[in-house]
Amino acid sequence: MRLQILLAAFAATLPLPAIADSSTAEAVAGTFCAAMLDGTPDPTTMVTPALGEMIATALARNADIQATAPDEKPPLGDGIPWSSWPDRPDTCEIELTEAYDGAAMVNITYGFSGAPEASYTDTLVLMEGEAAWAIDDVILADNQTLRGLLTTVFDP
Repeated sequence: MRLQILLAAFAATLPLPAIADSSTAEAVAGTFCAAMLDGTPDPTTMVTPALGEMIATALARNADIQATAPDEKPPLGDGIPWSSWPDRPDTCEIELTEAYDGAAMVNITYGFSGAPEASYTDTLVLMEGEAAWAIDDVILADNQTLRGLLTTVFDP
């Protein structure tokens, strides 16, 4: 099933509980797409505890590096790498590709109206918790992962 998130402006006007629906893998992916299109809500609020811990550790290391060299851009100077490229897309489509016993893979295809050839697809790895689905990793277009980048971005 393919869902195209073209009504991000409409989604942003919905009350927060409607935006932050985490009852299905598709709902989390849709919320993630809305965040990638307009920056709200922050995807960090939609992650598993394990990924959240990795992000917190990486941000703390980034802050330490920034404090020691305030005139230089730190490794996470562009923020958490939620997608393969930092450019804000014009469209975001989701496609559930795999779902099995508490886990799901959802392709996220980003499009750019001024450069259709620049479209690319990342994959969300979602895990089902006790009461909600959450993002556990992002497989980027070049097969790197968010978890991997959070670890290796600080390597010399």
